[in-house]
Amino acid sequence: MGIKPIVIWLGNKIAYSFTFGILFLGGIGYFLVTHYSGQAVPTHAEKLKIGFTSGGPVRAGFLKAVAEEGKLRGIDYELISTQGTEETVQMIADGRLDFGLIVGGVEASQAGDQPIREAMPIYVEPLHLLVKNEIFKATSESLWNLKGHTVNLGGQLTGTHVVAWELLRFAGLIDAQNHMQFTPSYIHQEELAAATDRRQLPDAIFLLAGIPSVNVQKLVTDFGYRLLDLPFHEALTLDRFKTLASASAVDGTRSRLNKQFLHETSIPAFTYGIQPPVPQARLKTFGARLTFITQQNMDAGAVRHLIEVVLSPNVAQLASPPLQRDLLLTPYEFKPHPGVSQYLNADKHLTLDDIFGFFQNVLQKWGIVIGIYMLLQKLLRQVLRKKEGVEKYMREVMEIEKEWSSNEGGVSPEQLAGLRTRLQEIRLKMMSAYVNRNLKDPQQFNHALKAVQLADQNLAHAGHKYTIVEAQWRRSPKTAPPAI
Repeated sequence: MGIKPIVIWLGNKIAYSFTFGILFLGGIGYFLVTHYSGQAVPTHAEKLKIGFTSGGPVRAGFLKAVAEEGKLRGIDYELISTQGTEETVQMIADGRLDFGLIVGGVEASQAGDQPIREAMPIYVEPLHLLVKNEIFKATSESLWNLKGHTVNLGGQLTGTHVVAWELLRFAGLIDAQNHMQFTPSYIHQEELAAATDRRQLPDAIFLLAGIPSVNVQKLVTDFGYRLLDLPFHEALTLDRFKTLASASAVDGTRSRLNKQFLHETSIPAFTYGIQPPVPQARLKTFGARLTFITQQNMDAGAVRHLIEVVLSPNVAQLASPPLQRDLLLTPYEFKPHPGVSQYLNADKHLTLDDIFGFFQNVLQKWGIVIGIYMLLQKLLRQVLRKKEGVEKYMREVMEIEKEWSSNEGGVSPEQLAGLRTRLQEIRLKMMSAYVNRNLKDPQQFNHALKAVQLADQNLAHAGHKYTIVEAQWRRSPKTAPPAI
């Protein structure tokens, strides 16, 4: 074997190895950048709109802190008030909002048909039920004693309305046909905050609000309202695994309550007063977790940016307990946006299991493609090798014949012997290739073998002729030694 084939073979191996190395390192680099980069994905948006339903000063103050922290980090969050979850969901689906803060568990009937994704759950707002002092004793004994009284359910499209409606239905004050045993009112929290005449206020008021709520404080201090204990979470959510489709919508809305996302909570003693104590002891209640939602096609960088803002020290400590990263690992009401997983992966420590898992995933997805490629490559090599092998041997035979026939002065016996030796080497290489199945076509093998034999016969005939001429020369050596 000459040096040239070795160089070509070695060059091909180096090229394949170099290409594989580049692809291998590139795959690892892509994996690290997309899964473990600590830098936030840049977003081109300079201004993003956040829709929210009024839920009192605590919710408004929290969103204001989000907007201020966002501005420090390069994005201007515009806060836009909506009428409730239904409107917030629709505005996001229509592209009029980038993010929305809604009451978790309150699901608009059209939400399932919209491209809505969850960005982040935050803190739980407890449900407050305040009653006038005159009916406090009776209603403390049973919620049924709200019968015949005026009960405020909050704005008709708000989360307060939906959660309060389900509690009153559970208490038997609303039947299957939505007939109410009380007189409903639908006063928003802003209107309650502006109230001045106690006589114009309902006998009972539901408020879903963060604590301490300024609006609750005013109702207690200025108008003599008392807080009721609501220890109904466990009983109310026993049927939480019932499909949401079987739940009826709240009267006057297209919303239903998904009880899986109600949370048991409490209101600490003395939250709204010491003398008299309001409440006198820790009150049991339940509530809903506020949740940021966004569009399906929202930039992942914008979602990660919002999460970073919410979990920043200046914002997270406003909630009680302070917001933590573990909130992103709780059950999701909507499908989580891809930006959530990017944020979670950003501060993970890279392990060998992660690397092996990544390449296992690649092999699962591309294994069939790679297998087909390698099979086709092998078949192509075999076809080319078979075709090139026969032609190569034939070219070598032709070179020998050409070398012999083109020598005008003839060839010496030594040269003739060398040519025949080369033919024998060609024959042996052909037989070896045939045995190793590099030459699989018997017809082509026989054709090439006959060509070698014919060339050898010609050289043998020339050698015989040389022997006769040499014998004649030796009897009469008057001329130059013969040549073939």
